[in-house]
Amino acid sequence: MTQILTPSNRQDAGFTLIELLVVLAIMSFAAVIAIRSFDARPGSLARKEAAAKLIAAIKNAQREAIRSQSPKEIMPAAIVEGVETELVLTGASDSIIVYPDGSSNGASISLGGRSLLRVEWLTGAVDVS
Repeated sequence: MTQILTPSNRQDAGFTLIELLVVLAIMSFAAVIAIRSFDARPGSLARKEAAAKLIAAIKNAQREAIRSQSPKEIMPAAIVEGVETELVLTGASDSIIVYPDGSSNGASISLGGRSLLRVEWLTGAVDVS
């Protein structure tokens, strides 16, 4: 059975303009936040990929130094060459040297002005920032 709208029950029949505008504003705000989060992801993914490549190269060089009983040199700039931001190595020259006893010359690696990882000189441990 269909109900005929009369002036007495017309108030409950739908949404007001204010309600629709509030919902539209909330949806717009959520869309802006979602778009910004998707735009920020490629930079952080490149950063994580660069850190993973560097850590793998350092660990591999440590194993090789222990196995061959001779120091091994790592050139971080050559490892993360696909990353378009600047790689800064502090605390050492342009390379990281790992020694057979597990130690290294120590380094702090920054990518794009932000600290990426640090190699301890005494233990050769790698700390990701």
